[in-house]
Amino acid sequence: MRNSMRILIAVSLGASMPAVALAGPLEDGIAAYHQGDYAKALRLFRIAAAKGDAEAQFNVGKMYQDARGVNRNYAEALHWYRLAVAQNNSDAQYRLGFMYESGSGVTVDKIEALRLYRLSAAQGNDDGINAVRRLTDPNW
Repeated sequence: MRNSMRILIAVSLGASMPAVALAGPLEDGIAAYHQGDYAKALRLFRIAAAKGDAEAQFNVGKMYQDARGVNRNYAEALHWYRLAVAQNNSDAQYRLGFMYESGSGVTVDKIEALRLYRLSAAQGNDDGINAVRRLTDPNW
């Protein structure tokens, strides 16, 4: 009974607090990104990325690839995407595959691009699925 009362109190207190107070660096970074505060988003993503959060690592890479709040830097994008790919992040697999396909910061390597697209597609990532079809289906 005591534990359930503590849970009820904690839930009640949490419900009255603003959502931002309950969010972590990743969630706050996503909110900042959507508000166009890229400097804050990058700072928060880096905090989560340093703790090994694959989605945060992907987001840091995306900011460098897309030049959001930073100068475009493909080497940085590659670094962060590779960290996220090592943790099976399907968005990072797709984006890194695109970099290999297009030669953005790396030598064009369509075999590596297709390998990464297939990893992404295997997780149900729509972009990865479409990229695999585009590269393998002559009728696509």
